[in-house]
Amino acid sequence: MELGVAADAMSRAPSDADMVRATGLAPQAYFNLAAGTKAIQQDSIEDCYSDHDLWFADLADAADTVLEKRQLLETIIENLGKLSVREALVLNLYFVEELNLDEIADSLGIGAARVCQIKKAALDKMRAMMAIWVLN
Repeated sequence: MELGVAADAMSRAPSDADMVRATGLAPQAYFNLAAGTKAIQQDSIEDCYSDHDLWFADLADAADTVLEKRQLLETIIENLGKLSVREALVLNLYFVEELNLDEIADSLGIGAARVCQIKKAALDKMRAMMAIWVLN
């Protein structure tokens, strides 16, 4: 017997357990070593290509979509600048900082109902301003 491999194991490919025993490595060390020696299979692109395979999908946005998103973002920023300071602050705390109405009320020293009113008014103004952008 070579390397401590049992006689019955000589007629078959060694298992991972056989290899761990034969090499004297810790199991994790053996698996790390074995993972680095896996063969790489090379196939022709014709053999493995598929229109439905995500490996070959173009996940990037088209140029017109990128431009439209940039214009939308610029318009939102511009319209946020048209809101009052308090309205912009409430929207920022609610949507960006993800505070709830009670937390915003505590930080501004007003009631949660008033925060709700300010948020609704700000969103109504933003919707009206964005409706003009959508129509253009």
